[in-house]
Amino acid sequence: MSEPPSAHGFRRTLAWGAIGFWFLLGLVPMIGLLIQTVRGDRTGSELAIALVVFGIPAALFTVGLYYAVQIYRAKSPADSRSPAWKLGAAFLAGFVVFLGASAVFLR
Repeated sequence: MSEPPSAHGFRRTLAWGAIGFWFLLGLVPMIGLLIQTVRGDRTGSELAIALVVFGIPAALFTVGLYYAVQIYRAKSPADSRSPAWKLGAAFLAGFVVFLGASAVFLR
């Protein structure tokens, strides 16, 4: 089944948006957490909680970044269909883990 070219263009736009969100939601929190850890601001259980709240979602957003690059590099609309669903699933999982961990650990 052939798709209109606009679907491929939408997926490429989605990929660029995901790359931008990755910088905001994946890279920046991990750099902040790394700086706080090196300075000694977070130790023991605080560090473990921060790794769960920020580290796991950042890892899932990084998986989404991989799929965003795959969408951007796709030559045809059919090649970008599967990575688009995986990108959405990775970002959704990252948001769910973040919200769940925040609700559990940051009372």
